[in-house]
Order: sequence, then structure tokens, then C-alpha cells
Amino acid sequence: MWLATNQGAICIDKGKATILSTKNDLPSDKCLGISKDTEGDIWITSPEGLIQCKERFVDVFTKANGLLNDEIYSLGKDKKGVIYFGGSNGPFSAYRSGTFFQPFPAFTGTKSSGLPIHFTKFDRKGNLWISCDAEGVYKIRNSQIGKVTATGKFCSAFLEDTLHDAIWLGNREELIRFQQGQWTSFKPPLAMAVDDILALYQDKQSRLWIGTYGLRTFDGKTWTDLSKKTNTENVFIQSIKTDAAGAIWVGTIGKGVRKIQLDNQGAIVSVESITIREGLQNDSVLDLEFDNEGQLWVGSFGGIMRIDLKRPKEKGQYISRVFNRNSGVLDNTWQVVSFLKDDDGTMWAGTSKGAMRFDVSAIPKNAMSPPVHIVSAQLLENAHDPSTSGRTIASNEVLPYYRNSVNFQFTGISLSDPTGIRYTYKLAGLPDATWSAFSNQNSINVNNLSPNTYTLQVKAINAEDVESKREATFTFTIEPPFWQTWWFQLIVALVVASAIWAIVQFRIRFLNEKHKTALQLSEWKLKALQSQMNPHFIFNSLNSIQNFIITNQPIEGVKYLSKFSKLVRKILENSNYQQMKLERVMETLQMYVELEAMRFNQEFTYQFVISDDDSLYDTLLPPMLFQPFVENAIWHGLMPKKGDKLLLIKVERQGDTLLCIIDDNGVGRGNRAKKEGHTSRGESITKDTFDAFNQQMGKEATLAIIDKIDPLTGTRVEIRIPL
Repeated sequence: MWLATNQGAICIDKGKATILSTKNDLPSDKCLGISKDTEGDIWITSPEGLIQCKERFVDVFTKANGLLNDEIYSLGKDKKGVIYFGGSNGPFSAYRSGTFFQPFPAFTGTKSSGLPIHFTKFDRKGNLWISCDAEGVYKIRNSQIGKVTATGKFCSAFLEDTLHDAIWLGNREELIRFQQGQWTSFKPPLAMAVDDILALYQDKQSRLWIGTYGLRTFDGKTWTDLSKKTNTENVFIQSIKTDAAGAIWVGTIGKGVRKIQLDNQGAIVSVESITIREGLQNDSVLDLEFDNEGQLWVGSFGGIMRIDLKRPKEKGQYISRVFNRNSGVLDNTWQVVSFLKDDDGTMWAGTSKGAMRFDVSAIPKNAMSPPVHIVSAQLLENAHDPSTSGRTIASNEVLPYYRNSVNFQFTGISLSDPTGIRYTYKLAGLPDATWSAFSNQNSINVNNLSPNTYTLQVKAINAEDVESKREATFTFTIEPPFWQTWWFQLIVALVVASAIWAIVQFRIRFLNEKHKTALQLSEWKLKALQSQMNPHFIFNSLNSIQNFIITNQPIEGVKYLSKFSKLVRKILENSNYQQMKLERVMETLQMYVELEAMRFNQEFTYQFVISDDDSLYDTLLPPMLFQPFVENAIWHGLMPKKGDKLLLIKVERQGDTLLCIIDDNGVGRGNRAKKEGHTSRGESITKDTFDAFNQQMGKEATLAIIDKIDPLTGTRVEIRIPL
């Protein structure tokens, strides 16, 4: 129970009353009211302001309350539980039963009494070993002070080898062993030269681990450089400790902590780096120590923290407790931290600002979830509109695309330890949005955001790593520029589609017109060719009638004239058609061959072999396509020949092709060429007709004129037309 009075605040616990007043650092004796918050702290109102009272778990010692020297470099403890403090200068201090005293008055008179003390260590025999800057090492036994001259002017590392009853010391350039009353020095090879040995540890294999500018080991004979393998190159190592499981922990100046796992033979199995990214306050580690609960205490330039090694990491970070001024510890602007674990589990810390004693069992555990709030969202400066810089934006506000950089401020509430609050955040809407690592940074800038809707989510975690139950959120939208909006893109798409459609239509019309023109040209060319072929044939026929008259064959002439008139009529009828069925073409051709046979007094024999495939008779062909080749076969192949004369005209189907064969056993083309000045006009016209026919019908009709093996046995013409 608490009472507020004009003489102070009174706490009554189990029948015992405790008075808090100006004698206990209250700013005023007059207390106006008392309240207890959800985290267990007591708040007192007074005319001087609001006072927060916390449960005490750390005691601070400075010159103000009895410590003889504020700058503590080393700590030691004897078998009686007396704590010894080695400082940077001034008298040597000791603490027993709440009182500070000077343990060795005789030491004050030495040259080392005003020099920094780098270590204060007791061996199992009760000897106190003290290293003083520039004066070397002292050994104190039963208040008798003796200087160890064999160690040189400077030693900063101490190790007792209880297995071999030896003492190891490290100075600026070598290891020194004191064993059986003898001092022996061990210098590393030149390639592994040391530069200040600052830490020593001995593993189960009796191998020494040496913290210097990098990490070395020494097994009594061989030096090994482990700097590269453990990523401790180019940094000083201040502390080497081991945990209950046998892992070796190394504290570095600049690269954080290394956890080194060994196998049963002492070989390195794995190396884990613990840096700011994994939750450290600062990567420059001054000392390490494990408490009785197995938790790791880390002293660094950033302060003192306790890492919980039993709980799994969250978001890649160790769960830890940071001790700062709000926790009641000294200001953390120190250059030295040295830990000492007392037998009862109390943790001592010597710093360049004084000493502290932590009652580990009394460290409060704040299980309250810290509320978190986003307190402001402000636009950052942009080139498009500098005047908007610093303008506060509201939740769900829609911003133009060029106002796309925002600063957010947020805060978590922990009354017992506000400086121990850390934050994690995520900006939903980013393509790779993930939760950030926890840090004490309570503001962020998000720059050059693309158009989208974003939601900033923030969570806080207190010093006991209790996370916020609810996230703080802030939603806003960056609208796209007009050229990225759906309606603009739709218009552009429609315009482009329309342009493409118009181009395609124009191209189709152009190709149609071009094709139409080509067809018309083909038709005109075919008609022109046919108009040339019909007079050519009539001229040859009239020559035949003339021949009958001259040779005085009137009856034959009448017959010939009758057949000729029928043929002329058919030719005139056919001239009205660009194409006609194969049946009519062959009928006209047969009438022509009969006339030629009459004119030459049946000097040659002819034969028509037409396939009985009905589908062939519907094939469309130019009317006079075959006639010139038949004429050439008769006039230039058969007539100049003596003996049997045979003309074969054969039409058949071969697959998807119409094959027309005009075969004669005449003199062949070799004898025809001897007739100078002869040109087959009909054959030339027919070749042109083939070209026009192919263009008009879109077919690839072929013409092959084959000279038979014996040049005197005739010619074979093959015409192939795709069906």
C-alpha cells in the first residue's frame, strides 16, 4: 500500500513502512497523489512534477557513493567474496559488505599506483595478479607486493592453466608462461606476429586461444592463424569466453561477436556472426560474460545488453534486453566495460564511468504488450512542388504521382523502459514487402514510390521482447499519371487498334485491287494470244484448201471445206471463252487433226487416247492450248519424214495432275533447226499462253519438250496441269 503525504511517499509492505522523500532523491517531500501503471511502476505527483518509481535491480557505484576511482578497467574477486576494482588512475579499490576500502595501502606508494590496471585476477592459490600500464605485472600474496620483471612493461591478458599449474600472460608481442617457478616466452612466427594480446582462453585440448589483431591459437608448439576462417581479420579481439555447451564466443572491435562451434577433437565446425543485423547494439564489443541462467552479457560502445540464447531468433535477430539510463544504469558513453560474475549470480560491470551491480534475479520482466502509434506522415521535398515539403498527409489520402516520397514518425509506449522500445515495419504495396529487422529507429523515409495503394504496418517490441498485439497502420495512395491510367491506356489501345485495322483494310484493298488488275491483265493477254492463234490456224487451213485446188482434187476439197467450215464455226464459238472444258478442247483438236490428215492424203496415222475418268472432262483449259504443238508435230516433225508417220495424242490423270502427251516419230527438232529462218509462231504463242494461264488460275502448269534418244525418231511434248 502507498500513501501520499506532505513528508513524502510511504510504502507499506508486509507490515514494514518505507518512506521516500528528498533524502531518497525525490524532488519534493510534498506528494499530491500516487498511482500504479499497468507495467508495475509507481507514479507520484508533486509540485515539482511527475515522479516515476521503479523496482530496483541495479546498483551504481561512483566516487559519490564510496568508489575510490570512477574509471574501472578490471574486476577481480577473492575467495572471501571481496570485489577488487582496478582503475585508470588513483587508488586501488575493494568492496565488502557494502563498504569500499583501499585493500593494499602499500601499493599506493609504488610507481604503478596512478597507472591504469589492465587486469585484476586471483589464481586458485589466492595470489592476486595485477597488470599496470608501463610498469608491468605485480603479484600480491598476503598483502606482500612483488613485481614480476620477466613480463616486461605491459601485459593485458591473464589465464590460469589449472591442469598444468601454470600462469599465462600476454603482452604486446608474445606469450609468457610461469610454471614451476620459471618464466618462458613464446613468440609467434613473423607471419603471425601479434599486436597486443588482449584476451586468452584455454579449450579442452589445452590449446590457447589468443585474442589480438585477429584470432590465433597455440598448442605449446605450433601457432595457427584462425582470423580468416572466423572472419576476424583486421580487428582487435577484446574478449574470449565459452558457454556451457563448449562453444567459444569471441568479442571483436568492429565486427561484433563470433560463435565458434567445435567438434570433439577441437576442430571448427561452424562460425556464426552476431552483429547489429542480428540484434547487437554496437559491433565494437568490449567484453562478454555468461550469467548463471546461460544468458550472454555483452558490453559495447553502445551499452550493456543481455542476449537470451534459449529463445529462437525472431526475424533473424536474437531476443535481448538492453540496459540504459532508463533502467537505472550509468550513461553508456564509456570506453571500457569489464564483467565479473559473482558466486551468487550477481553480475558486476566496471566501466569508465563507474561500477554497477546487477541483481539478475530481480530484473523485471515486462509482459505488457506495448501499444504503437504512427504519429505523423509528412511529404518530403520534391522537384515538382517544393512548397509541399513537410505537409502532413491524412490516412487514405490520394496523392499525385510526383508527391511520392513520405516520412513517417511512430512511437511505442513502454512506461518502464521507453528507450528499450524497438520497431519493425513493412510497407505493403511494394513488390518485395517484408518486415524489417527490429531497431530503435522510430522514423522512416519512403522515396520515389510507384503508383499504387500502400499501407505502412508498424509493430513495437519492448525491452523484454514482448511484441505489440496490434499493428499501427497508415494507408495512402499514389495515383498514376494520366498516361498510366486505365482510361488513357484504353484510348491509346483503341487508337492503335483502329490504326492497325485501317492499315490492314487499306492493305487488303490494295492487294485486292492489285490482284484484280493482274487478273484483268491476264485476261487481256490471254484474249490477245487467242486472237493471234485463231487467225494463225485459219491461215494454215486456207493454205490446205488452196493446195487441194492447185492439185485438182475438187471432191477432197469439198470434203475438206465442209469439215473446215465446221471447225471454223467451233473456233469462232470458242473464241468467246477464255477457258472451256477438256471435252470441247479435245473435240476441236480432233477435227483439226482430221483436216490435216485429209490435206496430206493420210500420209500420217494419228491416235487419240483419252482417259475414261469423267472428272477430267470438267477440267477448264484455254481453247487453243494444245493445237500449236500438234501443228508443229505434223508440219515440222512428220511431213519431212519418209516412211511411217505416227502421231499420238494422249490425255490421262496422274495423281492430282492432268497429263497431256503429244508424241510423234518425226524427224525431231535437230532436223527442223536446219531449216534456216523458221520460227514456230504457234509454239511461242503457246508458251506465253502458259504463263498467262498460270497467273490467272494460280496454278503451276508445266511444259516439257523431250527429244527422243535417237534424234531421228521424233519429239515428245508433256504438258502437266494441276487439277
